[in-house]
Amino acid sequence: GKLDKGDWVKINHSISMLENLPIIWYDKSDIKSGKIKSNTKKNVKDGRCSIVFADYLQIIPPDEDKTNREQQISKISRNLKHITTQCKIPVMALAQLNRDVEKRSSPEPVLGDLRESGSLEQDADIVIFPYVDESESFKEFRLKIAKHRRGRTGNFEIKANDDMTRFWDECEYEEESIKPQASFKPNNNFYEKDEPDGEYIPF
Repeated sequence: GKLDKGDWVKINHSISMLENLPIIWYDKSDIKSGKIKSNTKKNVKDGRCSIVFADYLQIIPPDEDKTNREQQISKISRNLKHITTQCKIPVMALAQLNRDVEKRSSPEPVLGDLRESGSLEQDADIVIFPYVDESESFKEFRLKIAKHRRGRTGNFEIKANDDMTRFWDECEYEEESIKPQASFKPNNNFYEKDEPDGEYIPF
């Protein structure tokens, strides 16, 4: 109720821009992973799809209700993985963590925190955890690359705007113009040893 005429002009302009973006939305709650897979194949064939975002993995309905929850999540994860190998496009899937991370003194997530199935860790080529390291004296936003088949793992700090849910590179808007744009420089230089099957497609 506090928006003026100029604000509404900006809102309407932004809405029109969003409506014209080449994005295909599937917001039905009953769409299963098999349907996502078949729809993606068709859209890729028609030249209308170059990346898939799943938000989020644990609310995708199971293809088979009779199996246990771990098997259901494994099936969903495997279908998303098949999209990368068969359609040759990346899939970015958001996933929930279990409650164990809240019980630890450190807020840093680990691969074992992925909820309900170890297949998520197994199928993914890259696993990234955004998290907040917060105490009485500081609050830092971080990204942790916990798994990377073809690159480095580690942590790096980012900037964030809580009101906008916006994240950006630590050095992107710093006043010190002499500072270079920050590339990923993790705290360690560990590399994954496991090899994916067949051609490497980011997941």
